[in-house]
Amino acid sequence: MIYCDDLCFSYLPNEKEAKNTLNHIQLQIQKGEWVALIGANGSGKSTLAKHLNGLFIPQQGKVMVDGMDASDKKNLLAIRTKVAYIMQNPDNQIVASTVEEDTAFALENLSLPPEEIQRKVNKILQWMGLYEAKEKMAATLSGGQKQKLAIAGALVCEPTYLVADEPTSMLDPVGQKEVMAAFARMHQEKGMGIIHITHRLMEAALAQRILVMEGGEIVLQGTPQEIFAQGPILEKYHLHIPPIAELANVLAQEGYPGLQGVLSVEELVTQLCQFA
Repeated sequence: MIYCDDLCFSYLPNEKEAKNTLNHIQLQIQKGEWVALIGANGSGKSTLAKHLNGLFIPQQGKVMVDGMDASDKKNLLAIRTKVAYIMQNPDNQIVASTVEEDTAFALENLSLPPEEIQRKVNKILQWMGLYEAKEKMAATLSGGQKQKLAIAGALVCEPTYLVADEPTSMLDPVGQKEVMAAFARMHQEKGMGIIHITHRLMEAALAQRILVMEGGEIVLQGTPQEIFAQGPILEKYHLHIPPIAELANVLAQEGYPGLQGVLSVEELVTQLCQFA
């Protein structure tokens, strides 16, 4: 479990008038849970995410990862192995020339035997659908393939959790679908915990739980259905629910109960057929 207790953080800790970027965060993320973090720019999503694997150290409060205190420098290597981090721009995370070399980079830093590195690299590249491209230059990959390579480089160390900071924001629709399909497989087949920062609410709808952030605080949380049923409240936080969820909410207000928070056309049609 990842646990944040009274977590506070400021980028200007020595300035008396500076506002905290994170304010007294209380949060628990269970093993195997898929959580989406949404909120307007500057709400604190990325700052919170960087605390979950020790990239940032709490200035107040605690972050615990499976019982390890992230404030203790002796725990940082173990925490960063257990909690992988995917950046928004995959070009900032690719460090080697070829697909195979980049995937092996983290394992080489752990000084594993070459045969074990090769076995793990081949396995994860096959799982991510990149095995046929393992000898390609990383710079020649499409945006979606680069992000999948960044994911492969993180997964090869077999983490328990994956923190993904707006991983689809720079991708075209095809790349977005590829990355989200990879997340779904990681969650379903590997039981991996996913903390997904996104401004695309239809992506957030795939999560088990959505956290809404504003002003460095978690102001709302619940299942996707519960969150999307609260359109007016989300508007207050400069978030706009997907059109299908908005239509379902309007129909619910017009006398079709049970439609609040519906997330897909298929689900909406099924619910409406009950009134026929």
